[in-house]
Amino acid sequence: MGVFRIKGSLTGPTGHKEEVEFLVDTGATLVVVPQPLAERLGLTPNRSQRIVIAGGQRETSPVAEVRLALDGQKTTTPCFISPAGPPLLGAVALESLVLAVDPVANRLIPVEGFVGYPASALSDSSPSSRLSRNARL
Repeated sequence: MGVFRIKGSLTGPTGHKEEVEFLVDTGATLVVVPQPLAERLGLTPNRSQRIVIAGGQRETSPVAEVRLALDGQKTTTPCFISPAGPPLLGAVALESLVLAVDPVANRLIPVEGFVGYPASALSDSSPSSRLSRNARL
């Protein structure tokens, strides 16, 4: 798959916003924010996570929450804070925005979301459905 970049923005908990050019990396689990950018955004780690970095080394990375905006869509997503390197757009953020990578055109494309059970199961388990089912018994 080709490597490409996309422009977006990140907003920290104080409301400070920065325009960012992300390297799209579907091999990365989360968004990766370099430490200097994390500091400017006011990101505060709320936990640490063991990770494997490119090359196979194992490390522990701080994890924070950041507001991500791409093409008018916004979501709050967890992010790893890295000591250096480019901002990365990982798989969880892409899935949160229901986007996929078009590897031929090197772009992000909207896709349909997926729910792993039939819609009829949703309506059958609603409180009103249970009441009407119980009334028939």
